[in-house]
Amino acid sequence: MASGDKWFRGQEISYGPDGGVFVLDWSDTGECHESTGVHRASGRIFKITYGEPTRPTPGDLAKLGARELAALHTHANEWFVRQARLELAARARAGGGVAEAIAPLRELFARHADVAVKLRALWSLYAMGATDTAFLRAQLRQVCKELLGVRALNSIAVRGLAQFDDPAIGQKIARSYRTFLPAEREGIVATLVARPAFARALLAEMTAGRIPRTALTPFHARQLRGYGDATLTRELAAIWGEAREPAADKRALIARLKTQLTPEALAQADKSKGRVVYGNLCASCHTLYGQGGRIGPDLTGSGRDNLDYVLENIADPSAVVGADYRLNVLTLRDGRTLSGFVFGKTAQTLTLNTTTEAVTVEHAEITGKQELSQSLMPEGLIESIPSDDAANLIAYLMHPAQVPLPADAR
Repeated sequence: MASGDKWFRGQEISYGPDGGVFVLDWSDTGECHESTGVHRASGRIFKITYGEPTRPTPGDLAKLGARELAALHTHANEWFVRQARLELAARARAGGGVAEAIAPLRELFARHADVAVKLRALWSLYAMGATDTAFLRAQLRQVCKELLGVRALNSIAVRGLAQFDDPAIGQKIARSYRTFLPAEREGIVATLVARPAFARALLAEMTAGRIPRTALTPFHARQLRGYGDATLTRELAAIWGEAREPAADKRALIARLKTQLTPEALAQADKSKGRVVYGNLCASCHTLYGQGGRIGPDLTGSGRDNLDYVLENIADPSAVVGADYRLNVLTLRDGRTLSGFVFGKTAQTLTLNTTTEAVTVEHAEITGKQELSQSLMPEGLIESIPSDDAANLIAYLMHPAQVPLPADAR
């Protein structure tokens, strides 16, 4: 909808029972409503319809029986579904009158072919208090398997499926890798490396060329080797290669990089492009100039102007690791293994910061905990990028102030 009215300030769009769309217009000349004084009486509501709207049926949902409200869950207009759910939930809170809706809603959830209708029914059963934890967990697997094929919901489905230690689920997730948005794929790989059975499916897809080798980071490789599974380690080495180098090799690597990263080379490097490289490789874990993740140390005040310091920390991140940044490996009762550092702890729970999210687990669910004298920062980062990108990154890190992004990256 286009408007030639300079006062138009569209705020919200909703639709009603007849399919008409309601548009809330603040109607003010100032974006913050202060340009010419606060206008409290000039707001408008527009209704947009296709053709001549007809009065919908049914009318007053409050007069319908519980079974009739359950039947509305297959209505083509989601408005009726939501209103039916609100009415059933209100009646349940008032003390009853919803028993006749439970059986038909369970039937819709169990047998309807449309996954949207299944979810409508499940949501209403929950809102009515007609489910318990055992029931919900029993349905979780099947619902999430169906949602794995829904583009907007598939990443959420993976979080539910991660709770089940079944190789077939790992295969299904791995084979669906390309259906996820690029921004979601790092989290998918993190899920697949959290179980040995899932990891085998991941490596199989990499062998077949359906998942790029670059999707697996040195951090993931370290986690896979930590399982102590000889077969898995051999497959990893064959597909991805070795990640850890002896100390002598690290010293040789630093010496080689210093011959390339001369003052002249760093002076000619593109720091703006280096900022892009930093954003791709480092920003998810480190804060710099007030932006970025908080998994690793804040780099803003570190000794970044010293080339030796920068290279030593990148090439050998585990040489010096503060207690707050030691890698913790948790084994959970459901079979998952999580790696990260302990971010918070209460009498009941422990919160672990991983490379993709903060995960809170109950102490009772933890069957094993190992603290390693290793940094969460993976090795091999500098070798994984082209030499020009490496020079740009180091130049950016050593620069004392923030630089603008390249025009094509803004």
